[in-house]
Amino acid sequence: MGFMINKTTYEIQTCPSEEVMVDNGWNPEEWTFEEDLDSVINLDGYKAKMLAIQNTAKKQELQSQIDLFDMKSVRALREGGIKDEVTGQTWVEYYTEQIQGLRAQIAAL
Repeated sequence: MGFMINKTTYEIQTCPSEEVMVDNGWNPEEWTFEEDLDSVINLDGYKAKMLAIQNTAKKQELQSQIDLFDMKSVRALREGGIKDEVTGQTWVEYYTEQIQGLRAQIAAL
């Protein structure tokens, strides 16, 4: 059992052999056949594509956290209040720092 890999999208499907792939009408210009997953992982572009997918997911997760802090900061603006009595830091300042940190993480991806 091997793997067919789309050369553009890097979609992976199992396939018994390259001959079966071609016999079933899969265009060898669009698809390639590899015997094992190590070969798939080492294909040019595969690692970059997977990293891009992971980065997109991470950016979405970070943006969700930013959205949550944005909502909390609006409430903090309305209600006021001190988060840390020792430093005098307000909730708005705290949420702003959190948002800035998350935006820096997104920019680093």
